[in-house]
Amino acid sequence: MKIDKTGGVDLARIYSRQTAERKPGEPLRPGTGEGDSVELSSQARELQSFRQKLAELPAVRTELVEQLKAEIEAGTFKADARKIAEGLLREWGGEAE
Repeated sequence: MKIDKTGGVDLARIYSRQTAERKPGEPLRPGTGEGDSVELSSQARELQSFRQKLAELPAVRTELVEQLKAEIEAGTFKADARKIAEGLLREWGGEAE
């Protein structure tokens, strides 16, 4: 079912007027003393925790970069073409075997 009539009421205009007239700290619903509230699911809290831990990790693994630099300079670094190809396929949405 599609409902597209509001009885001639411009809800967007009413809402914008109410929010413009509201003072900071004033309750959103007059007379209740309450504002909006949000409850996060346990899954959302866990995701938030993972994001925070991820943000604490360094952007670059310095030890690995230094090790690879040393191997390249010494001529001992061997690139695995299969792993590179599989990574590219995964990154571009293909399937790697």
